[in-house]
Amino acid sequence: MSNLPAALAYLQQGRSVIPCIPGEKRPLVKWEPFQKRFPTEAEVRSWWEQWPDANVAIVTGALSGLTVVDIDGKDGLQSWREADFGPAKTRMIKTPRGWHL
Repeated sequence: MSNLPAALAYLQQGRSVIPCIPGEKRPLVKWEPFQKRFPTEAEVRSWWEQWPDANVAIVTGALSGLTVVDIDGKDGLQSWREADFGPAKTRMIKTPRGWHL
């Protein structure tokens, strides 16, 4: 099943999206330009036509208004829990080596 609907939904929410290799975090396109500009809907559709199984990556930072914490492994998760940042409304996404918050 293609991730195109998710990519378009994120784009409509003001997120800069790019395709990544399925099961990985490595981009299939040069991501640097998308720190400063949003991809067009046509670009997003073209990418998922070319790579229908691509993961959806959101380019974080000022343009998308997102910061991501990368937690690797059980030790990283334990460190995060011990830091006690207090209650937070955030999404937790499983990655191959840990989690993204």
